[in-house]
Amino acid sequence: MKDEDTKNLMIAGIIAASYKFIDGDYLNKVEEWIRTTGLERIFDDLFREQKKKILKEKEEEKIEAVNEAKIETEIETQKKIVRNMLEKNTDIVYIMEITGFTKAQILELKKQKESSVN
Repeated sequence: MKDEDTKNLMIAGIIAASYKFIDGDYLNKVEEWIRTTGLERIFDDLFREQKKKILKEKEEEKIEAVNEAKIETEIETQKKIVRNMLEKNTDIVYIMEITGFTKAQILELKKQKESSVN
């Protein structure tokens, strides 16, 4: 019996360590397999805690990706505003005040615009 418990504990450790690399759907399939093989009692607490942790991490990663995309969109919008202001020959200092861009950033956008026209 002791050898069987050791074997089951080792299997539990291996599966627990691999959860970081398993997606949510496959995680549910593994959970079902554990239930049907009778190993559930060993995995019960370990598995559920690990699953919660992984799903939370994945959700946090999604939120972070969305936030990064929003920031990138905001930056691109600001760049578009700067380009439009430059087209209208708006004073660079005024553009800096309105957008928060540095003079170097504005001049770089101006340079890019000029090189794309030529």
